[in-house]
Amino acid sequence: MKKKTTTIRCEVNTSHRINAFVTVGGHDSVQELLEVLLDEHEQTFSTDERREIRTLIDVYQRK
Repeated sequence: MKKKTTTIRCEVNTSHRINAFVTVGGHDSVQELLEVLLDEHEQTFSTDERREIRTLIDVYQRK
């Protein structure tokens, strides 16, 4: 099954920063970089907050 993609709006400068991080970090794509950053950031949340994040993700996926 092919995964769906979407477009996220951000400032051009933010897009340039993201692409620079991809290049310098040796990532294959923006997707890979975002997954790494989100995984690392998620670890800064409490267990309850991570549970809430998973619940919200489930809600968004059902829409």
